[in-house]
Formats: sequence, structure tokens, C-alpha cells
Amino acid sequence: MKIHKGKDVLEIIKQPSFLQSWDRLARQCPWATVFQQKEFVLTWYELFDDQTPIIITDWNGDSMTGIFPLIQTADQLSYPGNNLAEYQAWLSTKENNTSFIKGALDLIRNDYSLHLKYLPSESPLDWLDDHSRLKKHIFLKEYAQPIMECNEERLDIELKKKNKKEKINRLKRQGELSFQRITSPTDFTDILPQLIEQNEFRKGAIYGKLAFLDDHRRVDFLDKVFEKGLLHASILKLNNEIIASNVGFITGNTVHLQGLNTHSPFYAKHSPGILHFLMLGIDLKKDNFDYFDLTPGGIDGYKSKLATSYYSTHELQMDSVFETKKKQVKDSIKSTAKNLIGKKPKKPTLLSTLFFGSNKGNPSESQHKAIYFNLKGDQFNIKTNQTSVVESKSNYTYHKNNIADLLIFPLEEQKIAFLSDAMYRIENGQHFYAVKSAQLLIATLWFIPTGTKEMNGNKREQDNLEFSYLSPSLESPQEIINTIIQDEHLSPSLVSSMDISYFKFPILE
Repeated sequence: MKIHKGKDVLEIIKQPSFLQSWDRLARQCPWATVFQQKEFVLTWYELFDDQTPIIITDWNGDSMTGIFPLIQTADQLSYPGNNLAEYQAWLSTKENNTSFIKGALDLIRNDYSLHLKYLPSESPLDWLDDHSRLKKHIFLKEYAQPIMECNEERLDIELKKKNKKEKINRLKRQGELSFQRITSPTDFTDILPQLIEQNEFRKGAIYGKLAFLDDHRRVDFLDKVFEKGLLHASILKLNNEIIASNVGFITGNTVHLQGLNTHSPFYAKHSPGILHFLMLGIDLKKDNFDYFDLTPGGIDGYKSKLATSYYSTHELQMDSVFETKKKQVKDSIKSTAKNLIGKKPKKPTLLSTLFFGSNKGNPSESQHKAIYFNLKGDQFNIKTNQTSVVESKSNYTYHKNNIADLLIFPLEEQKIAFLSDAMYRIENGQHFYAVKSAQLLIATLWFIPTGTKEMNGNKREQDNLEFSYLSPSLESPQEIINTIIQDEHLSPSLVSSMDISYFKFPILE
């Protein structure tokens, strides 16, 4: 048993016999998934060369009974792929597993902490009962892993239910609705930017995470592993627009939800994501896949409606005895509190209310005063009868309903609030015009149709224009407003109903 680290790893993976032994073990290991395949791990090592690669193995130049690939950040060890690797574990055989994993963890437990997101459901854990000293260092937390069986008849019946059939028909009235599997690497590369935009917008609004935009190597990683046949990609299109997608990793007869799953917020009321999942299940069966792994986490929402069975998986953390005990106590308190409070998942479309509170009353009286910026009304002396264009010297441009523009919102501390507000607006029928100077977002103007539902439950009694964000660097906001009104054939009377008393997301001078 030996720890290979850094340059040693780069040398050992050049040896064909080592790679052949890795492949052989991956085929023999009962709990192996795509995330333990050398193609997944080595692609990550190649792209993320700022993370120190580590491999623990008993390979002797001829045979191998276990291998445990890891990455090191400070004194913390984790699995290659980070959260893109849904199932994180070592490879071994039933016969050799206990001796291998006990030996591997004994090698590292004094010098490193270890975090594995989810162990594959078939991972054996009986070795812990035989190692009381090691057990004191390990915290295990169990999770349910929902699985959808790809049964064509059942899924077809589900699609024909009244509510889903109505949503499909409403979409078809807007154009041609089509499900497509993407098999060409060129096609996948072409659509990937659109999928990333949809993914980042939703994840940014709900979780405040823009993982792919923050580190473009993750995009390159998906591109490369698709070329290597590790990914299954499919899209739902309305005419030429992608309104839902899923890019999931493949293990044998199973496709994992983990990767990318997206839908366009402009069609949220039609539930394109759920429709796509049901169509995907039918298509997977035709391609000889049996299961769609919905993956642990968030199982009280749509996953519970799609799941036909559940497996059990675990999160594993290894640390000092003291830190492990702290984790156990903290988790116990958290579980008790959750049981007392009850499970009441928040709807993503209502997240804005958590940030902004009620819209009732004067915005300046909100408990979130810090995000409001008052401007004097006389700054908006707009003459709607005047033919106006954006001054060329300003180099202002605008686009309608371009999600990518929202993702470059410049105030990092307020980004999640801005995106959450934008998602709520879009899903409730508002349209936006993003104004940019060069590649900087300097204003977001919203068109709010009559009847639009507000966060306080009221509905707009007339069409409105409203800024949610305006930078003082936009010297003549009235000119860009006039230009948008003329270009988009909006009613000039909208200007008189503009809410210009405050903006939720300003750049303060």
C-alpha cells in the first residue's frame, strides 16, 4: 500500500499496465460507477492541475486489488470532480475491500481530513464495525437515493394525464415541440453555452452559485468527457429554442441526473423540465437504459413524484476524534430541529420574498434599506414624442430577454438577490431589457404586463416599466428608455407609470 502524490501520480498514470489494472478493477468492483473510471478521474487531473492529485493503491507493477484517487487542498482530501462526481469512492473487490480501505484510511487519517460526498449505494460499510479505532474518526450520514425506472408504458400514461397534456398542447400551440438526444460532440459543444446559461441562472438565483462561470474548466471538463462517451445529453426544443435539457453521466444501464439539468425560466409555467424528464425516461428505455438515477438531495420536490424506488447512500467524513464528535452532535441537533419544525420546502419562485420582504408600503421603509437607492424624479424628464436614439458616443446597447446579460450583474454581494428577483419576474411573465456598455451591465429595465402577479399577491392593473437596477454611469437613462419604447413598439404612456422612486440594485457612487 502506497500513497502516490503530485509528480508521482503523473508518472504512474503514464504506465499502460497501471491503467489496464485500473480498468480491470473497475469492471470487477460491484460498487463502481462512472465516477471511478480512469477517464473521469484523469480528465479532472489534467484540467485542474492546481489541485494536487493523490492515488492510494497497492499496485505492484503487475496486479491491483484497490485504488483510491483523491485530490488535496491544504490538509483536506476530497474526490476528483468535486460536486460533479456524484458518487465518490475507492475501487476494490469484495474479497479485498476490508483490508484495502482500512489500510488506505490508516495511511492518511493522522495527516489529512477526508470528505466523500456520497458513497455508491452498494459500497460495503461492514469494515467499520471491525475497526473501532478508525470508526471514532468517521462520520457517516445516510441519504435516500431516488430512482426512476424507465418504464415506457407508465411514463407514457403520466404524459397523457390532463395537467401534463394541457401543458404540452399549450407549448405546441406556440410552435414545434421536439425531444432530441445529442450524440455528436460538435453539436454538444454548440449547445453547451446555452445550457450553462440556464443552469447558472437558476443555480445562482436559488443557491448563489455560479460554478461554471466562476471556473470555465468545468465547461471544458464536460466537453472532454462527452467526447469520451461518459455523458448522455438530451434537449427539449420549441422551434429552435432549447427550453429544457439534461446532461447526465452514464453507468452501465443507468443515467445519472448529475451533470446539468436546465429549463428556460420563460416557459416555467409549462413545467418543461418535468415534461423533459418523462420524455427522457421513454427515450432511455428505447436506448436500452433501465434506470434514471435522480440522485440524493432535494427528494421532497419533483424527484419524489418521478421516483419508483429508493436506494440508500451515505456521506462520509473522516477527521480527528474531536471534530468527528462535533459533527455528530451538530447533525443530531439539526435533525431534532428539523423534526420539530417540519419539512416545508421553499418554492424557488418565492425566494425573492425572503430577500426583499413584502412590497407593501414605501420601499424605503423596508427592513432591507441597504439595497434601495433613491433618485430624484426630475432626473427622468422624458419626452416621449421626441425621436431619440442612443448616443453613439456612449456605446450603449441593449438586448431583450438575454439571460447571459443578467449573469454579469456587477454587485457580487447582491448577485443572488438580483438573480432571484429576476427569476421571479420572468416566471411571472415579465420581460426585461438589459442595457450594457461594452461588456458591463449598467441597467435592467422590466416590462410588466397588466395582470402580472406581484410578490404581495396583488396584480398589476396596467402595463408598467420598472428598473430593478440602474448604474449612475448611464448618463441619459431617458434616451435608452425612449429607444426601447420606439424599437419595441411599446406605448409611450408607459413612461408616466414608471416606478422611478427607487431601484433595488444600484451601484452606489
